[in-house]
Amino acid sequence: MQNHYYTTTGTPQRPPLGSDMNYLYLSPSQQQVNRQGIFLKRSEKIDWRRIAAVDVDRIARDMDFQALQDNLENITLCNIDAEVDSRAMDPNFVKLYKMAQLTIEYLLVCQDQITTQLTDYEQLKSKGFHDQEDARQQIEKLKNELNETKKELKKRRKMLETQQRMLMAQNSNYHTCPVCTHAFLSIAYLQAHIKRRHPDYDPSKRREHDIDVEKEIQRLKDELNKKDTELQMIKVQKAVDEEKIRDRDTNIRQLKEEIQTLTTKMTILDDRLSQMRSNPYTQSSSPHRNETGFSELLKENNNLRADIEQFKQSLQQAENNLKQEVKLKRRYERENENLIKEITNLKENLQLLQKAPGDTGRLTKELINFQNVS
Repeated sequence: MQNHYYTTTGTPQRPPLGSDMNYLYLSPSQQQVNRQGIFLKRSEKIDWRRIAAVDVDRIARDMDFQALQDNLENITLCNIDAEVDSRAMDPNFVKLYKMAQLTIEYLLVCQDQITTQLTDYEQLKSKGFHDQEDARQQIEKLKNELNETKKELKKRRKMLETQQRMLMAQNSNYHTCPVCTHAFLSIAYLQAHIKRRHPDYDPSKRREHDIDVEKEIQRLKDELNKKDTELQMIKVQKAVDEEKIRDRDTNIRQLKEEIQTLTTKMTILDDRLSQMRSNPYTQSSSPHRNETGFSELLKENNNLRADIEQFKQSLQQAENNLKQEVKLKRRYERENENLIKEITNLKENLQLLQKAPGDTGRLTKELINFQNVS
């Protein structure tokens, strides 16, 4: 009979939602594992003296949880069949007491499960905080390393620039072999090198690629002068075009003002013509004079309209010319920029040739590459 109350042997039917907290706090795997051992055996005896000393109303009023905790095991694990005569009592009361015991044990299991889950969540939370802190420190470390790398790169770049300037400044102290372009610190080493490596060298004969380099230098100078001349011409043409544009703007403003003046006059004449047409006998007592004035006004109105149309055509032509001149100015500006870039490149290559006259083999290759790019 006790096994019927303390263990679960059949397949339980899931009650409606909210009526069984076990489905909220216990996972299905934990239900299968703990199904046979969730309820303990009833072996305790009730301490009736302690129960008699308990004031239930005071516990509820003062929320004395310690008193409940002290009597928890005594009440939950007692064998009610051994404490009372089940024949003298209502069977439903005994059943109610046993259900209360099972409910208490179930709630204790749920409490343990929730405590375990909270502990796991706290550990995960703590681990997440640690991981976040480690990631933040790693990011900070990488930022510091990046800054240090940038500083080191800037330092090395300045060092390389300084070394290049020093090498260019000391280039005149080197003695370059005219055959293989090796450099030596003294003329004695250079002469020994020529006798050992180039015994057939004739100083009176100039190398062919040296002549090519000199020709290339001269060609670059000529091209540079040509580009400078073109640049000056473009600047002069640009100044002339700007002056034309300013004149066009002035002319357009004058045409607009004249058109506005003529339009005003034409409006006045239209008003007068309208008045004369509406009341032809108000201006003069003579009908002949009135008709003559009307004809003169009409003729003047037609002349004004013709002048306005002519001015509009002139204005349209001036605006079209202005647009063409603006486009031409932009084209000159683009050509000017391209010429400046070409002149800069020519100057750089010319300086490169003039600063290192000894290394002609390497310079010849660079000149060939430059020609191919150009």
